Amino acid sequence: TGIDTQLTQRAGQSPDLSYVRATIRIPCDWVQTEGVLHGWGMWCPALLQQVFGPIDTVRAHSRSHRRRGLFEDHVLAHLTFTNGIEGHFEIDALGNEARWEVELRGGDAPNQCGGDMRRERSEGLAALYASLGPTAATGGMMGESTLREALFLSHWMRQCARLEKSLT
Repeated sequence: TGIDTQLTQRAGQSPDLSYVRATIRIPCDWVQTEGVLHGWGMWCPALLQQVFGPIDTVRAHSRSHRRRGLFEDHVLAHLTFTNGIEGHFEIDALGNEARWEVELRGGDAPNQCGGDMRRERSEGLAALYASLGPTAATGGMMGESTLREALFLSHWMRQCARLEKSLT
C-alpha cells in the first residue's frame, strides 16, 4: 500500500487522535541547492493535510547548520489542524540516515509507520516513469492540484521560519 493509504489506516486505528509527529532524515549529500523542505519534505505537509484535514496554523524554524546560505538543512514546524489535532513536522539533512516516520498519538499507545527512503526512492522513480505513459495518454495533468498544494504548504513553512512568526 502507498504511504497515504497506510497513514489513513493507522489514523483510523488511533481513537481520540490528538497529536501527529512526522520526521524525515535525509543524507546530507542528497541536498544540493534547494534545501531540505522544497527538495525532500514538500510532500509530507500535503500528505498530513490530506489525512488529518486542513492545516490552520504553522509555526516553523529553519536553519542551515552545514553551510552558509538561504537554504535550510533543518526545519522544525509546529502544525495546528482545523479539527484541533496538533503536530510537529521535522526534516533534516544532517547525517547519513534516509528514513521517514509518522507517529500518531491518541488512545493508549502510539501508532507509527515509517520507511527506508533509499529503497522507496528507487521504487518511486520506477513507478513515476511507469506512470508517465498513461498520464500523457489521458492528456491530463494528474496530481497537479496536489503538487500545487504541496508547494504552497512548503512555501508557507519557509516564510513562517524566515519571518519568525506564527502564520495562520
